[in-house]
Amino acid sequence: SVASRVPAVHDLLMRAPFSRRAHLVPVLFGGTEVLPWRGLVIEVDVGEYEGFYRYFAGTGPEPEIDWLETHCAGSQVLFDIGANQGFVALAVARACPQLRVVAFEPDPVNAARFRRNVGWNPGLAHRIEVVELAAGAATGTAYFETAAGMNSGTGKVAGSGSGSRQVGLTTVADYCEAHGVRPDVIKIDVEGAEADVLSGLGPVAGTLSGLVVEIHHDQPTQAEREAFVQRLQAHFARLPLTFRFL
Repeated sequence: SVASRVPAVHDLLMRAPFSRRAHLVPVLFGGTEVLPWRGLVIEVDVGEYEGFYRYFAGTGPEPEIDWLETHCAGSQVLFDIGANQGFVALAVARACPQLRVVAFEPDPVNAARFRRNVGWNPGLAHRIEVVELAAGAATGTAYFETAAGMNSGTGKVAGSGSGSRQVGLTTVADYCEAHGVRPDVIKIDVEGAEADVLSGLGPVAGTLSGLVVEIHHDQPTQAEREAFVQRLQAHFARLPLTFRFL
């Protein structure tokens, strides 16, 4: 990576997004770059969290991707719910050549960049579908708060009237019935709406072979997070599960 050549610069840069001067990162580094990553070509905004770390350090949610690559090796369909700019979906699709990825991303800015990233990797285009919908507990519409600050992945479904735009909403079960598809593995990263997505799985929950859930601030205390994980582990006792806590 760029920064790894000069350790002192690397250490300073890695702290920048979490420092008192984090607001300067988009000003100093903002702009589109195209770079190699995990055998892919990706477009990033270096002034945004995901792009910053991939440009300067080559890092991202690597344990999550590694887990998915392992558990999707024998799978046919992955649902990536909260797909952001497509980095996870693209990496797993590249590693698992038999895999079809259905990626849900309601933020139009992220969805547009995801489609451009698919375009940079045309050999994967026929196996990746970008669905510009949110997933939740019901089918219809929802208010969506777009991301604030330098992290494009923090947009979320919000309460009625409190979001900045309306987006389409579907349950996983309804989408599967309407499109004749069923996932083997699901990844969920939806900034606090994890329980809503899970409640909308319906019969799909009984046929999954793997599940990744990123746990966010809707469980604000450690005890509440642990209780949520225990409920998931009990409900999906037969599945390989993994969790990321943010």
